[in-house]
Amino acid sequence: MQAVIAARRHALINIIRLVLVPLITCAISPAQAQFVAPEGSYIRIEAGGAFHQNITFADTNPGAANCDLCGALFPSSIAGSFVVGGAFGYRIGPGIRADLSVDYFGSAAVSGHSTAAIPSTGSAKLSSVAGLLNAYIDLPAINLFGPIHPYLDAGIGIAGNQLGETRGNSGAVGPFTLAGESHTNFAWAVGAGAGYPLSPHLTLDVSYRLLNLGQIRTDSTLSFGGMSLTVTPSKTEAADVHVVTIGLRYEF
Repeated sequence: MQAVIAARRHALINIIRLVLVPLITCAISPAQAQFVAPEGSYIRIEAGGAFHQNITFADTNPGAANCDLCGALFPSSIAGSFVVGGAFGYRIGPGIRADLSVDYFGSAAVSGHSTAAIPSTGSAKLSSVAGLLNAYIDLPAINLFGPIHPYLDAGIGIAGNQLGETRGNSGAVGPFTLAGESHTNFAWAVGAGAGYPLSPHLTLDVSYRLLNLGQIRTDSTLSFGGMSLTVTPSKTEAADVHVVTIGLRYEF
């Protein structure tokens, strides 16, 4: 028990040293809060909103005898959700840095309808995790209500998209469920942002990114009327999401 208490105390001291001390120092001595970008490592935490573009599901094998959508499409919309994440990076030089980031996109409602002659409707939940290697170009500072440091960024990596169980209603079979599916894809992002120094080491970071999450897929188990059938799964083209975040970046 003493070891657990000591570990928690040590973690609390580290949080105070990394986050609270710079903030207090900045508040006490604002004249000293001039930003000097040191060469070295940094950590970043962020949170914000994710705004998905519309997607369209299509059958992976529309000519199969057990096709689900067959030649029809299933256009769908995705509601907004939250995003939280963090990164560990390194400043290579005064204007160049790179980091490894992981972001979690909270559950978002997906709903749509088929274009078949006998239409169906359905809804599910989507969540994603994206891990990216990012590169940044820091641009010259803009003096607007203090020094603002804009930047451009781009990243590549992977994204895991988890589509939950789809529940819907079909004019042909009535209420149905389609099992959920998880799919991992290549992912990429481009964006821009700006940092506002709160202290020599702590920066308030605001950013926008267009993130491509890759495909979203359904499973092949369709259930209705007490029966279960194996059908061909459906997939989307690469799904895009607009990501707006605010966070803190601490440079060592």
